Amino acid sequence: ILSPEFANFSSPKPFLRHGISLQNEFNSALLYLNSILDENKKEKGCIAFCGFSIVDIAVFAKTNNLNVLNGEMDLAEGNIFLSDLEQTKGFEFDRMIIINCSKIVIPNPVLPQEEWYREVSKLYVAMTRAKKDLVISYSREISDLFEKCSQYFTLDEWSSHVKTSADRYTVPEKGGIILSKIESSQLLGKDLLYHKKAVGFSRELQNKLIEIVSGKSITDERGKKIGWQNIALLQADLNSRNKDLPTLSRIFGPTVYQELEKQLS
Repeated sequence: ILSPEFANFSSPKPFLRHGISLQNEFNSALLYLNSILDENKKEKGCIAFCGFSIVDIAVFAKTNNLNVLNGEMDLAEGNIFLSDLEQTKGFEFDRMIIINCSKIVIPNPVLPQEEWYREVSKLYVAMTRAKKDLVISYSREISDLFEKCSQYFTLDEWSSHVKTSADRYTVPEKGGIILSKIESSQLLGKDLLYHKKAVGFSRELQNKLIEIVSGKSITDERGKKIGWQNIALLQADLNSRNKDLPTLSRIFGPTVYQELEKQLS
C-alpha cells in the first residue's frame, strides 16, 4: 500500500452529505448531477442505492424513465445511471453518489455480523468507481462505517448544493417481488439473495442458487435439466412433483434440497 505522498492520483476529499429524507437525498443527487453534467456533456454520473436490490431499482427506473445498470444498458445511451451497490462493479463514473448510507441501513442490522463484510465489500467497490467526485449521502444518522472516519470527508448538506421546494421523484419500493407471485419475475439466483425473503438462507443454498439459476436453461446428456433460467422456472419444477425430483435432490444435495423445498415450494 502506497503512502499518500507517493500515490499518482489525487482528488478533493469525498463528501459526507446529509439530506432530510431518502427521497430528498435522491432528488437532490439527481438535480446535482444534472446541473454538473449539463456543463460537461462527456461526463457520466451514477446514483447507487444502499439497502435496495437491483430488482427494486429497475422497477423504479422503468416507471420513471430513468437509466439503470442492469447488465443490458450501454453507457453511451445516457449520462446518469441508477444502480445498487453490486452492479457498479466494472464501471467508472466521473461523479459517483451513494445514497441511503444511514445507520439503520448499512450494515444491515437484520443480518448476522459475520455477514456484514459482504455488504462492506460491495460498498467499497461502489466507492472506488468515482473518478472525480464521490458523495456519500445519508439522512437521520450516518452509518457507523463513516462516523468513525469522518475526518477524511468534507461534511455538508444537500441544501447547500441544490435549491428545490419539492421532491419530484419518490423512492424505490422494497420487496417488489413476492415469492408467492414470482412466476412473473425474471429473478436469477443472485437476485433472489437480495430479497428480504432470502434472509436466513444457508451459505450452501446461496451458492447453489447463484451457480444453478444463472440465466441459462441447461440440460445434461440425458436431457435432464441441471440449470435454470430464473427462479420462477425452478420454483415451477420444484412444485410439479414430477419424475425430475430425484434430479433436483442430486443437484442440490439432500440437505440443501430440503431447505430449498421449504423456502420455495
